[in-house]
Amino acid sequence: SGANAGLTPEDVRAASPIIQHADAVLCQLETPLEGTREAFRLARAGAKLTVLTPAPVTTLPEELLRLCDLCVPNRTEIEVLASCSVDNVDHAHSAAAALRARGVRSVAVTMGDSGAFLLDDSGAHHISGVGLEGDVVGSPELHELPAGGVLGEGAAVTLPDEVVPGDVVDRARCVVG
Repeated sequence: SGANAGLTPEDVRAASPIIQHADAVLCQLETPLEGTREAFRLARAGAKLTVLTPAPVTTLPEELLRLCDLCVPNRTEIEVLASCSVDNVDHAHSAAAALRARGVRSVAVTMGDSGAFLLDDSGAHHISGVGLEGDVVGSPELHELPAGGVLGEGAAVTLPDEVVPGDVVDRARCVVG
């Protein structure tokens, strides 16, 4: 809603120089899908990493999924995107495989206290959760350790030039844990 609802593909094209200067483009679904799709088209044309956090979750066009290098849904979101329930790591693996079959290159499912599940070309990786004591300030998913180094709003991990998925999550666990 608000200004986000007014984002158009033309607006995104006007920001093309910024996208071309970036290493990665991270989008979520609080803007119209047409704008997100255009951002990913421009990013892909410039060989930039595309990362999608599919929230609020909705049905996604196949083209957007094919433009996505890394999709980071939580358990509820992947259930909608893959049309199946995700109650455990095996279910997360099946749901992530379903998204990969639709064109997403890598899928990292955040699973709350159960940690995270990553499926990419290197294989399947389950990363156990890290329990936090006390009040967690900020994003409720702060403790979920999504792959890609993002820990929550306003926090990130610097990544090396050659990213090994398990290493990224281990590094994030060190920062959080």
